[in-house]
Amino acid sequence: MQAVVALGAPADLTVAVPALVERQYLQPFLGASPDEAPALYARASPGTYATPDDPPFLLVHSASDALVPVTHPRAFAAQLRRAGVAVELVEEDGVLHVWGGERLDRTLKGVGAFLDRHLRK
Repeated sequence: MQAVVALGAPADLTVAVPALVERQYLQPFLGASPDEAPALYARASPGTYATPDDPPFLLVHSASDALVPVTHPRAFAAQLRRAGVAVELVEEDGVLHVWGGERLDRTLKGVGAFLDRHLRK
C-alpha cells in the first residue's frame, strides 16, 4: 500500500461517539460497549497499529460531523504523527457527515492531488 485516503471514517474507537452510533454499529460489531471492553475498542482502532513504515494518510472530515465526531480523525492523526507517519487532516467547515456538489468536486480534486504526490513517484 502506497497511500491511504479516508473520508468521514471512524478511526479511533476509543473516542466517544453519539449513543446511536455506539448502540447501532460499534456494540454489534465488537460485542460490548466501550465501558465494558475498552481494550477491545483500542485493539479495533487502526491508530493502535501505526508504525513508521505506514504509507502517508489523507484524512478528510467534516468539522460539524454529528455521526462521526471530528475528534476521531484528530486523535487518529495524532497517533499517526507519534508513530512518524506522514498525515494530512483536512476539516471541511459547514457540512455534516457527507457532502456533494461543488464542495465534493473540490474535495475529490484534493484527494487526486494527494494521490498524485504519493503514487506518481
